[in-house]
Amino acid sequence: MSPLERIGSVKLKLGLLIVAAVSVSAAMSQIGFRLGWPIWLRPIVAACMSLVMVAVLSRGMTSPLRQMASAARRMAVGDPVEPIATRSRDEIGQLASAFNSMSEELEALEAERRALVANAAHELRTPIAGLQATLENVRDGVVEPSPEVIERLSGQADRLGHIVNELLDLSRLEAVDHPLHTDDVALSDVIGPAVATAISDRPELTPAVSVSSEATVRGDPSLLGRLVTNLVRNAVIHGDASTISVDAQREERHVTIAVSDRGPGLTLTEPNRVFDRFVRGEASRSEDRPGTGLGLAISQAIAQRHGGRIDVRALSPSGCCFTVTLPAPP
Repeated sequence: MSPLERIGSVKLKLGLLIVAAVSVSAAMSQIGFRLGWPIWLRPIVAACMSLVMVAVLSRGMTSPLRQMASAARRMAVGDPVEPIATRSRDEIGQLASAFNSMSEELEALEAERRALVANAAHELRTPIAGLQATLENVRDGVVEPSPEVIERLSGQADRLGHIVNELLDLSRLEAVDHPLHTDDVALSDVIGPAVATAISDRPELTPAVSVSSEATVRGDPSLLGRLVTNLVRNAVIHGDASTISVDAQREERHVTIAVSDRGPGLTLTEPNRVFDRFVRGEASRSEDRPGTGLGLAISQAIAQRHGGRIDVRALSPSGCCFTVTLPAPP
C-alpha cells in the first residue's frame, strides 16, 4: 500500500515528495551539526535519508506504469493480459483503469471476431457442401443434370451470394467512415413499400400498418426501408404471420417504429443475443426456415447509424415486439 495512494493528483504527490525530501535533508543537517559530524558527511547523510524517505512515500506510484508497459508488450504478441492492479486515485490510477477497460474490450472484440469467423464458415459450409455433392454426382453420372438439379444448384449459389452480400452490407454499416445519404424522411412513404417487399412471397398476408403523419426522421430512406423490411420479414419467418402489426408514432423528441406479432416469441435466453450475427434460435434451425441470421444484426446497425437503438420484448401471452427508437428532427 502506498502512503500517498489516496491523494488524487500526481502533481500534489510530487509536491509532497519534494517538501518531504527538503524537510528530511534540513533536519539531518541540523542533527549532524549538533552531533558534531564533519561538514562533508552531513550532506551525504541528508541526501541518503531524503532518498529513503522519497522511496517510502512514492512506493507504488510508478508500478502501474511498469505493469502497463509490460502488458502492452504482451498484447502486441497476442499473449493474455492480466488486469493492472492499482488502488490509486490519481491520473496514473485513472490511466490504469482505462487500460483495463480497453484490454477487456479488445478481448471481447477478439472473441467476437473469432465467433464471427466460425459462424460465417459454418453458414457458408452448408451450401458449399451441397453444391460440391451435387456437382460430384452429376460429374460421376449418378445424377442427371435435370432442370430440378440445376434449380437446386442455383438455390445453393443464391444462398451463398445472399450471405456474402449481407456480410458486406453489415461491414459497411459498421464502418464509421461510410457516408449516409440523409434527408428528411416521412415514414409513411417508407413503411408501406418496405412491408410490401417483406411479404412479396406471401400475398395473402395483410399486416396491420399504422403510421402517424408526424412520424418523420432524418436518415437514409433506403436503409430505413431495409430496417423495416428485415423486421417484418423476421416476423413472417419466425412469428405468426397472420398477426403482424407495424406502428410508427412520434413521441416528443423521438420516433418509434414497433413491429410485433403473436407467434411463439423468444426464449428467456434469446433477447440478449437476438441481434448477434447468425443467431436464429433453435426453433428456426430445427424447422429449416429460411434466413441467414444477419437480418436483425443489420437492422441494429442501421438504427445505430441513425443515432437510435432497437429493443425487443416479449408479449403476453405470446409473441414479441421489436421497437426501433430514432431521434426526431426539431
